[in-house]
Amino acid sequence: MKKNSIFRIAQCVAALPFLPFWHLQKCLKRDKNLWLFGSANNSTDSDNGFTFFDYVCHNFKEVKAVWVTQKKTVYDNLRAKGYNNVEMSNTIRGKRVCLRAGLCFVTTGPTETNKRYINGAFQLFLWHSMPIKIIGNDWEAYLRKKRSKKERFLLQLERFCMPYLYNMKADCAFITSEFFVPYICSAFGISPEQNIPIGQPKNDAFFADKKEKLISQLDSRFDHPTKIVYMPTFRDDMRNAGQQFNPFGGFGFDSEKFKEMLDKNNVVFLYKSHNHDGLVNVACDSERFIILTPEQYQDPYTLLKDVDLLITDYSSVYFDFLLTKKPIILAPFDIVVYQAMRPFYFDYYDQIEGCICRNWDEIIEAIKQRKYFEPSEETCRKFNKYQDGDNCKRILAYVKTHYMDAKNSQNLP
Repeated sequence: MKKNSIFRIAQCVAALPFLPFWHLQKCLKRDKNLWLFGSANNSTDSDNGFTFFDYVCHNFKEVKAVWVTQKKTVYDNLRAKGYNNVEMSNTIRGKRVCLRAGLCFVTTGPTETNKRYINGAFQLFLWHSMPIKIIGNDWEAYLRKKRSKKERFLLQLERFCMPYLYNMKADCAFITSEFFVPYICSAFGISPEQNIPIGQPKNDAFFADKKEKLISQLDSRFDHPTKIVYMPTFRDDMRNAGQQFNPFGGFGFDSEKFKEMLDKNNVVFLYKSHNHDGLVNVACDSERFIILTPEQYQDPYTLLKDVDLLITDYSSVYFDFLLTKKPIILAPFDIVVYQAMRPFYFDYYDQIEGCICRNWDEIIEAIKQRKYFEPSEETCRKFNKYQDGDNCKRILAYVKTHYMDAKNSQNLP
């Protein structure tokens, strides 16, 4: 622990010479026709960042949209697909692009591009999801209470010496409905007017004509079964401890009973673990029980739109899936333990609508008896103001009007 503290202090000292340049970047002239995109995981998964980047590349040639990544594999993959506007973040070209860009589209934080060189660019938060559990500044404040005085001191020192690690100040945030305004304001320290409830890019996939091959294969193989996907969220305590969440390792899961339910009810069960969790071993010897891997599909949201039922717990995929108007089973197996680890913004049972099952036996019965139901129109509207495939179109129109055509832009001369 002592060695770790010394190392962190040494990092802060080493970062001090760069600090003046970080602040001086706000004086640089930036190009409002140069837009930056990236991903926190340096991947091109179907998230808001890449979805909107792809849309801009194909529909708004007046600007230069650049994807910035730290991973050579991502760089090579995008180049091979025909995206010539990709840069490695730590090269001279990558740093230069970050210094010149007028707009930076953020999905999870400033670490996505090259965080050291974007001070002064407008940071427009697409964000990766609408929250159930606390995020951003609220999550940091919650963790701060649990930290020792020494840890709090080190964090304050890092914030001063390396502000680019913690710069989460959004110029605006694109959200799905007014319901989330107070939570996004609190999480990112912005005003209600900076919340723009016009939808999120990745949800356009729910209204596209594309269909994943896996769906067609399952329909053919099992004679159009009921297709159920289970997508739980990650557990911070397990991730920090280097562990994986295995929902099939408890909560009353019985592989034989589950297999019988799948066979007798013509159900195919798809399990997609969270990106922060790896694959888990499940003792369910059934061809109808499928653990999804990225190789099996191109876009998880294109896959989602054609399943018949979602099972989730505290994941934001709940809000997205409402756009399909299809049933949702809620599986808050460990809600008391989870909330003690990461509090929610609102009362889960009061605001979230769905068939609630507290263990696997209840889920089996809900599926067998078809106790699940379609969400109400009120719930769908509460969490998604727009229910169409035009989110990218609306966001682009907003950005053009407020960040390109506006003559009073202070940071974009």
